[in-house]
Amino acid sequence: GAAVTLARAVLEDRRQVLCCGAWVEGAWGIPGGFVIAPVPVGARGAEEPLPMSLTVAERALLQRAASVP
Repeated sequence: GAAVTLARAVLEDRRQVLCCGAWVEGAWGIPGGFVIAPVPVGARGAEEPLPMSLTVAERALLQRAASVP
C-alpha cells in the first residue's frame, strides 16, 4: 500500500514523486500552510513541491481552501 511505497522511497532514496501533505510558503500564492502536493520523496524526506500550472480560477480556489477562517 501507500505506507510501503513511502517507506521504499525514503529507504532507497528514490526521489519518487508522491502526492503528500507538504508545508508550502509562497507557492501558488499561499503565504504558509500544509497542502497536498506532488513532491519528490527520498532519503531527506519530502522536498520542495513541484511547480503546477494553475488557472486563475484554480489558484483562487486553492488560496481560499488554504485560508484559515
